[in-house]
Amino acid sequence: MNIDTARKAVDICLKSPAKSIKIEFQGGEPLLNYQTVKYIIDYASKEAAVTGKNIQFVACTNLTPITDEMLQYFADNNVLISTSLDGSKHVHNFNRHYLDGAGSFDDVIESLDRARKYIAPDKISALMTTTKYSLNYAHEIVDEYIKKGFSSIFVRSLNPFGYAFPKTKQIGYSASEFISFYKEILEYIIAKNLKGYFIEEAFTSILLTRILTPFSTGFVDLQFPAE
Repeated sequence: MNIDTARKAVDICLKSPAKSIKIEFQGGEPLLNYQTVKYIIDYASKEAAVTGKNIQFVACTNLTPITDEMLQYFADNNVLISTSLDGSKHVHNFNRHYLDGAGSFDDVIESLDRARKYIAPDKISALMTTTKYSLNYAHEIVDEYIKKGFSSIFVRSLNPFGYAFPKTKQIGYSASEFISFYKEILEYIIAKNLKGYFIEEAFTSILLTRILTPFSTGFVDLQFPAE
């Protein structure tokens, strides 16, 4: 995305009648286009102040390209970070590795620890993607989130998009297999809460809010007709 397209996108976004606007930077890896990300934050913040809108920014990043300069800028501009942590080292590295085959886990954890020196922990969240390899490690995945100090885990099934689609036979699973895994994780999370450590499964919280309250969650994935 170039600067001209970014400006037009922000202009369209701010025409929404909503009082509060959230802009998420997604990719690929959005920080590979950091100058455009920075421009959007600066421009949207200025325009939102003029129009009287509340605006929030979320950088969805795998953290591997993040620098101290970026972190300081995000801290100064109240930008939230959403990253990916698929579990313990061997699970994460199976799912997320570099082109040369080297795992990304150590780099992600180093960047996560560094990010927490700039940004409050409650402004840094993580979610995980479930592959066939993940299915045998439900407890281990939750334990890794607890070990890293998270109070929330978002358990996601595979979406049949992008690079995941041609690898379905290698990393995919049936709906019943995922449901069994999901139930195992929920039961383990409930047990952890009963023992005194608060951790939620975020997707369950979203579903319960939709079912049990009249309030919207704003979770657009549930509004996507192709899901």
